[in-house]
Amino acid sequence: MKILAGMGLGAAAMYFLDPDRGRARRAQRKDRTAGRLRSAGRSLRSVGGGLGDRARGVAAEMRGRLSSDVVTDRQLVERVRSELGHHAASLSHLEVDAMNGEVTVRGRASGISPDEVVKVVEHVRGVKVVHDQLDRS
Repeated sequence: MKILAGMGLGAAAMYFLDPDRGRARRAQRKDRTAGRLRSAGRSLRSVGGGLGDRARGVAAEMRGRLSSDVVTDRQLVERVRSELGHHAASLSHLEVDAMNGEVTVRGRASGISPDEVVKVVEHVRGVKVVHDQLDRS
């Protein structure tokens, strides 16, 4: 085993220390290694930035949940449609109305079942009651 390891080290030394092509091979290896390190650094920064964005989003959501400000009916409709947009393929046939925290949903949303629509709407901040008038045919 030691002989094989020694032969491998010798071959690597000959490859990189060759008087004719060794300098170019070392430079190429250095460039490839530096490129991989830069790529890894970019990936780590990207992941770190995404985590930071998520943390800021969670903090903002918690601040919003703890605040007691009144939500207008229009804001509530926009919140509901926004949240449903994350779950449904299309909301073009879905009507959302709100009055004093009571949300009424009519029609249908593609890509999501009526029961799922109701569950999503129930969890939107500011919704007190959901009136289900969804098309189930």
